[in-house]
Amino acid sequence: GEVLPMAVAVATSPIQVIAVLVLLFSERGRSTGSAFALGWLVGLACVGALTLVLADPARVDSRNEPSTVGSILQLILGGLLLWLAVRQWTGRPQDGQAAKTPKWMAGLERASPAKVAVMGAALSGLNPKFVVFTISAALSVAQTGTSVSGAIVGLAIFIVLASSTVIGPVVWYFLAPDSAARVLGGWHSWLVANTTLVMTLLFLIFGVLLISKGVSGLGA
Repeated sequence: GEVLPMAVAVATSPIQVIAVLVLLFSERGRSTGSAFALGWLVGLACVGALTLVLADPARVDSRNEPSTVGSILQLILGGLLLWLAVRQWTGRPQDGQAAKTPKWMAGLERASPAKVAVMGAALSGLNPKFVVFTISAALSVAQTGTSVSGAIVGLAIFIVLASSTVIGPVVWYFLAPDSAARVLGGWHSWLVANTTLVMTLLFLIFGVLLISKGVSGLGA
């Protein structure tokens, strides 16, 4: 329950879905799509694991109340998401302009599986948009005061759910390439056209959610 909102936020973000669809429709779709998914998982795991290690002082205290440190971090992360929402919306394409895809996507179709894996890890592990959501999820797990094994399970659940829209298309393409190509092609076109709107809404909704959790924790 603690990680589900952040996992949904990451999974419904368009940018990584667009990337994996571009790769699947390329000449080496099976190998590069799988490599990207693997790199994506590694990036999320590294950020989440590091956060759990550093967040140990922010665990729930003996009275089962959220720690002040953890609540303040949630307020900061929520404010950062609201700032990203404003930045995303103000930078949206104007009427009549085509939506722009990131420059790093230009060479995806020609990249080797090894390079694609690195790009996948960098996207999930270094991109501020995904880093904020991953840190928030790991911090929420730490705030529950669960055991180390419980925290690892919680982080693993987050990673699997957050990666569902990357792993799902890859598995679908392996099992039924023809039907996947028909359906996923339509997804690609819609996501490219509506990336700004989707990301703005995600940042806004989950920014408010984190701020409310932080305020609640400080008032506990």
